[in-house]
Amino acid sequence: MAACQRHEPASGSDSTTSVLGNSGFAPSASGGGTRSPTSARERRAGALPPAPAPSGTGVQVTMADSKTGLALWLQDGRVMVSRWTLNTNWERPKPLETIAGSASHARLASNGRGVAIAVWQHTVGDIESLRYSRWQHGRGWETPDVMPGALPRPHDEGGPLDTTAVRIEVDRDGNARAEWPSGFDADQMQSSTFVPGEGWARPVDLPLQAAAPPMPAGSSTAQR
Repeated sequence: MAACQRHEPASGSDSTTSVLGNSGFAPSASGGGTRSPTSARERRAGALPPAPAPSGTGVQVTMADSKTGLALWLQDGRVMVSRWTLNTNWERPKPLETIAGSASHARLASNGRGVAIAVWQHTVGDIESLRYSRWQHGRGWETPDVMPGALPRPHDEGGPLDTTAVRIEVDRDGNARAEWPSGFDADQMQSSTFVPGEGWARPVDLPLQAAAPPMPAGSSTAQR
């Protein structure tokens, strides 16, 4: 079990969207800032017992709906997940997938209405990709798949943008938007949107100055 129980407040205004891992976001026009969790979902996520991750592991936690908590963390190059309910407490952790390669920069977001999504960078030799899995109430995690057309920046390349700045948000209808540092151009971001039943749209290139402001956070917190 995780020994450390410090919770990091989410940033942004109260909303139905939750998002974690906003490091590297372009500042919002209003200046943004951080706050303590104040929404009902944030209070519930913050009150959950520590997720069953190794001590010192950075754990992302969100309330996927009013009765279900989800936790995600990286362990030995794998994306690990666990589910919490009042009846089960935290379930035994499991990897989302065990394919060849190493996962990094994983991000978890939910809309608090029964939909969550995880996105992470995947490296196999010199090949970089983004992979994702979607969680739905009553169905659990879907089989992970590659985000078509996405090319994240390799870990060992420099550039003006932090390579950990993979971002993800989910709206009340289950649509999602992801944004990440481009592997095609060090001065650009890539962005894609997900629509249920349609999948991910072809990524578009964005100059750094056009990158979106910090995405709102409504129900996520982090355990470290």
